[in-house]
Amino acid sequence: MPASGGTRSGPSVEHRTRRRDGSQTRVAPRRPLQAARLRHPPRTWRYGVTFPYLELSDDCLSPLRGSAGGIADRERRYPSPVRSLLLIANPAASRFTGGLHRSVVLRLSRAYEVETVWPTSAGEVEARALQAAHDGVDIVAAMGGDGVVHHVVNGICDTRATLGIIPAGTTNVLARILGIPARPGRAAAYLASGPPAIYAPLAQISLDTGAGTTVRYATFATGVGFDAEAVRVSNLEPYRKYWFGGIHYARSAVGVVLSRDNRQPPNMRVDDGERSVNAAAVLVQVHDPYTYFGRVPLRVSRRPHTGLAALLVERLTLPRIPAILAAAITGRNLERIPGVHVWEDVRQIDVHAEPPSPLQADGELLGAVDSVRFSARPRGLRVVAPTAPVNE
Repeated sequence: MPASGGTRSGPSVEHRTRRRDGSQTRVAPRRPLQAARLRHPPRTWRYGVTFPYLELSDDCLSPLRGSAGGIADRERRYPSPVRSLLLIANPAASRFTGGLHRSVVLRLSRAYEVETVWPTSAGEVEARALQAAHDGVDIVAAMGGDGVVHHVVNGICDTRATLGIIPAGTTNVLARILGIPARPGRAAAYLASGPPAIYAPLAQISLDTGAGTTVRYATFATGVGFDAEAVRVSNLEPYRKYWFGGIHYARSAVGVVLSRDNRQPPNMRVDDGERSVNAAAVLVQVHDPYTYFGRVPLRVSRRPHTGLAALLVERLTLPRIPAILAAAITGRNLERIPGVHVWEDVRQIDVHAEPPSPLQADGELLGAVDSVRFSARPRGLRVVAPTAPVNE
């Protein structure tokens, strides 16, 4: 019971306590707490989500700043290691959606200062990646399929920037080779966890043009002739590529074989400085293994290699295609097939074609060429990935 004659006060003014024996009652005034004056929430949206209260008011932070070892002292001695990241996204990728893009950006923004761009052409992808590398951006991440990864790599190669991969395409060959999580959200969470970068091999492609030598890079495979022609035909129906992936590529390859004149002699001369072969198809493999067919690995060489591995086919016939695929999947010796040659641990390969033959790198057409050189770059790419590739 309160003291007789006392004035009843609200709980916000007084705090009433009673001894256990009930003989005495003490009334103590409550000290009102100083409210933290939070700043007004921002009116702009950040990646589709509002963050109303990002920091405390100056009244709450001033005692900490003035005390020994407070926030100001910590910020001075231990600056925040915020790293920068440019996310280059391909909205035409088969698994790309606006919601998925926002989710990826939110995950990455927990660890990086994120900037996003949606280029409209392959040339713009390379230009933005190169500009970001020159501006000192730490990580240039590619969100999409192998095409956008290929162009980002050609933009940042020979710079200090590091590649990040958010797989959102159909096959995602390089991401699968390097062990990057297949789901974009998990790949973004992995990238935001701050893992160390590794070095991965590349194939350098030197093209002789009238204006000089043009240099390109392939991350997992490149080819001249039949392989590039199959890529060209498969790109004519991109919606089938999105839905059927490797099956559509195999169907396109069969169509190319059926349309060719098998009586036509090989039009390419291939040599590595020690040997030479006449071939109708040249496939250069960077990693061991690689695949266009989902989880099914394709191996050109029977052992891990530090250089390049080349598959050379003198003549392409319809019965020979299944035999080559079966041997590549099972790991058998491809050279047992008549007219098939395998070169392992090659540092340099020169190809001369007459007439010019189509060239592809990572599934991207580079045009028709009459002379091209492939060179091994064992540590050509710095990339954020869980494990080093097999042939590293």
